[in-house]
Amino acid sequence: MSPRAIQVAILVTLIGLTVWLWSTLALYPIKLFVVLLHEISHGIAALLTGGEILIIEVNERIGGYCQY
Repeated sequence: MSPRAIQVAILVTLIGLTVWLWSTLALYPIKLFVVLLHEISHGIAALLTGGEILIIEVNERIGGYCQY
């Protein structure tokens, strides 16, 4: 197999594992971290435009809130 084919096979495998594990506890911490990064990006945008961050909240239902 060529290096390109190996890379594609690895990518397809990782995507398949992610889809298979999506609703399990295995990915829960990663999903919460992604939500946190998303909310932090809102806060950074607020700071860059002259605002301030009042609260950043991430809840257990994989949701978040950034009040600025």
